[in-house]
Amino acid sequence: MADQIIDFIEGKKAEVDTLLVHCYASLSKLRAVGAFAVEMLGGDNGKYFEDDVPNQYIYDVLESAWIRKQLNMLLDE
Repeated sequence: MADQIIDFIEGKKAEVDTLLVHCYASLSKLRAVGAFAVEMLGGDNGKYFEDDVPNQYIYDVLESAWIRKQLNMLLDE
């Protein structure tokens, strides 16, 4: 699922300037995906950590998958 989220963000970043994240499961998971998307796109995700804490597990899984994907791209070059 993390790879699908990353691929979606990468595929849309040139087309849109706003990304709406919605999650029926929980607010903390929503905040984790939102914070990760902002980080991935080069923004400051600090506001996601001010009022409430994103689900750290979800955030870490996304971040690890993104790093793994970047490393694989470098190794393939």
